[in-house]
Amino acid sequence: MRSALRAVLGQHPSAADLARFSDNELSGGQRRRVARHVEKCARCRQEVSQIGESLELLLANVIPAPDAVELRATL
Repeated sequence: MRSALRAVLGQHPSAADLARFSDNELSGGQRRRVARHVEKCARCRQEVSQIGESLELLLANVIPAPDAVELRATL
């Protein structure tokens, strides 16, 4: 059973590929391969979900850099 499941799922994508998948940075073929894997693999689905949640938290707490003109005015 386990070997049959492994044959269906194939090798897990790297953490970097899962992060790029989560951020829509993979090319068509690579994106489709990772998407098929993630669709069938609970572990990778969970990792993609956690990457998305982490990214949302980071972006929610980003303080925008001051505008260069504003910054010069304070000097």
